[in-house]
Amino acid sequence: MTDDPRERATTLLRQNRSDPDPEDASEFGAMLSADDPTLRRYGLDGLQILAGRDPSVLDDRVASIADLLTDTDREVRAGASAIFAGSLPGDTVLDESDTLADLLTDEYPIVRWNALEALLEAARTDPAACADYVEDVRSFLDADAGHARTHAVRFLGLVSMERPDAVAPVTDRLLAVLDSSADVEVPVDASARRRAPDMGSRVDDMADEGRKRLRDARQAAGHAIYEVAAADPDAVRPAVGTLCELLADPDPQIRAVVLDALVALAKADPEPVAEHVDRVAERLDDDATMVRASASQALTGISPAAPDAVASAALDATDALGDLLDHESPAVRASAASLLALAAERNPDAVAGVSDRLAELREDDIGFVREAAVDALANR
Repeated sequence: MTDDPRERATTLLRQNRSDPDPEDASEFGAMLSADDPTLRRYGLDGLQILAGRDPSVLDDRVASIADLLTDTDREVRAGASAIFAGSLPGDTVLDESDTLADLLTDEYPIVRWNALEALLEAARTDPAACADYVEDVRSFLDADAGHARTHAVRFLGLVSMERPDAVAPVTDRLLAVLDSSADVEVPVDASARRRAPDMGSRVDDMADEGRKRLRDARQAAGHAIYEVAAADPDAVRPAVGTLCELLADPDPQIRAVVLDALVALAKADPEPVAEHVDRVAERLDDDATMVRASASQALTGISPAAPDAVASAALDATDALGDLLDHESPAVRASAASLLALAAERNPDAVAGVSDRLAELREDDIGFVREAAVDALANR
């Protein structure tokens, strides 16, 4: 065995990368207090490897690892923050959330990214407790690194579920993410492709991963905007036009969540949404059932402000609405029946093809579904 601490640490780390041995946890743990920052980093790396097989190796060392979050050496801070980002439970991460939030402005990008990922884990555990960090996280919405932007949006989405008021001030930034749909390109010189024939497939994989991150970020932004719209419609209402333009987005998840946000806005004030009734009505013919379901609810919400336009849309979509009468959601069944009731007021024969299903809904388990079905059949 070598007497050189670095050589010993290097050998031990190499061995555990190929064959993790929990018996080495004590030796790695002792490195955390070494004067040499390289040894401290090796100790962190070794413990993280072992934690992948047995998380309990960290139980008695959390305090020591937390102390290294503010180490003078950036690589040590990176190692400590990496453990908080991926190897510790959310409640443990929450205990160090203030320190992690401070690291969001660290000079070293890896430390910033690790701290953000750790706070995301904390938000999964207790979203409300992380509301104080919204302002710290918002700058990552403009990050060049796609994974950092995605983590930031997911963090805000989680917080919005319990503290939409904390997220409302960044609604405009979330809208910018939601409205971003640029394709991901990874330029590669033609000569490089000739030198490495398999580079093309690697580049394609990178582009696919970039597109996935963008899609995930946009969907998370949409869900956060919905939560804000439900709690504070005034914060989202100025963006009704932008939201309605997104009803033609190629991603059905985006179309659906936009419609959900419009439903929330229409509950508070249907007038601004009613100005875009035609765009909403078009979604009754959407290829995705979840989009048609949300469109049905949105039109029901709009109907007090634009009854004629909504009734006309319902008359043109009786088959699509009929399919929604069997939807698992009572709210969707009721909205479809309510729209069919509007259609029947103008043309009683409009619901002839779905009268049997409406009759069945008069025995639905949910009262407001039964009432909507009765209204739809009232003119027959």
